[in-house]
Amino acid sequence: KAAASCRLSLVKYQGKNLPQGEMAKEYSKARIFLSGSQYEGWNWPCLEAMACGVPVIKTRDGGSADYAINGINCIECELSEFPSKIKGLLAEPMMQKRLIAGGLECANRFSAWPPFAEQFVSHCEKAI
Repeated sequence: KAAASCRLSLVKYQGKNLPQGEMAKEYSKARIFLSGSQYEGWNWPCLEAMACGVPVIKTRDGGSADYAINGINCIECELSEFPSKIKGLLAEPMMQKRLIAGGLECANRFSAWPPFAEQFVSHCEKAI
């Protein structure tokens, strides 16, 4: 409803089962990434959208509090505020640029996953 009220098309990724490489291409096509989840354990899709240079508007879902900072790398708001936040963001190119830059910086902090995973596995093997 929020996208329609702003005369934007809404593309849903859920259920498409796209390979990871294709997801990056899909994310990159978006003008804004919306996440209206009530609860998330981590909310990878928002972080993935940030990594693809897409500004994020999201609800306060709990799990993304570890990385999502309102006004720095995303806009956090109530679901009912999505239409006004979308319109506001589309009208403010400088805010878009700030959120994109903040999102990319945030995503870069989490790019060291493979070395971390290797360390974790090594510690587990030693413990076993």
